[in-house]
Amino acid sequence: MSSKPPATPSSASLPIRLLWTVGLPTTVAGLTYYSPPTAALTPLLLSPTILAAWYYRSVPREKSGSTEVATWTYVGISVLGPLVAGALQLSLISVMFKALFGSQKGDYMRELQRVTLEGATTDIIEARKRMAWTPNYFAALAVFSYLGAGVVEEGIKYVALRFAVLRARPKHEYEYLVYAAMAGLGYATIENIIVTQATVGKGESTGMIGLTLFERIFFASIGHTIMSLLTGLQSIRRDARGQKLPIWRVIARAVIYHGTWDFALFLLSAWNGNVGWIHPTDAKSLILGFSPVIALQGYAVWDFMTQFKQLRLRPCE
Repeated sequence: MSSKPPATPSSASLPIRLLWTVGLPTTVAGLTYYSPPTAALTPLLLSPTILAAWYYRSVPREKSGSTEVATWTYVGISVLGPLVAGALQLSLISVMFKALFGSQKGDYMRELQRVTLEGATTDIIEARKRMAWTPNYFAALAVFSYLGAGVVEEGIKYVALRFAVLRARPKHEYEYLVYAAMAGLGYATIENIIVTQATVGKGESTGMIGLTLFERIFFASIGHTIMSLLTGLQSIRRDARGQKLPIWRVIARAVIYHGTWDFALFLLSAWNGNVGWIHPTDAKSLILGFSPVIALQGYAVWDFMTQFKQLRLRPCE
């Protein structure tokens, strides 16, 4: 298996050189100014990206595709992905809460924004429990998990993959997986930074910050990337081999895994009497939360490997 040297300033295009020499330092400086603790933790959050870059160097040239397209896929979805997803998800929540909760929509929207119970009175906590333990709220969790998180986020990653493919014009089917992985990893990385900043900003304990880092690096990063790779395999069937697959089938696997993962975690939070997501701290809840995530992620990896072997990737016709 041949390897290739990393792009150097002299060999990379001007936009890529500006990205590394201007964009990256500016981003780091801005994050350092806004939240020095988060900036200090960013190298850890970037460790999956660093590992992926190291692996990418070992991919043969005839399969690796365009480094420039892969880079811009990663950067582009990091910038635009959460913005588009956030706008669509907020619109969905607003319409859904109005339909399901009527005059109580404002109460649910207000409690949904609460990220900690610190300072909450006993009356507020009891009210949240009553709001969470209702059939309509469980229905809202299901709709948001599969449609708001699953369809929206996996759809955005598929759009990023399609843009990359149209730009790069792959010569080998393996390139689809390269761009799919960059879309998933790019989305996960910025999401990880946002979640970590929220945890740090709440003044959480060192233990909770460490747990958040563990979850984001080992679960969120791998999860988003595996979901994108599953979509990448279906994209090869549809877009490279011409199989008549509707778009919903291209992202269906990723949506089901992603939606079930989120639904299980939201159910746990609701069972603990919360509207929205409040991170559990007791051992029983952590075990109940981690178990389905680990099981789903493990099955998703097996699913990907099984399909990968069946497809027997080849040069594009």
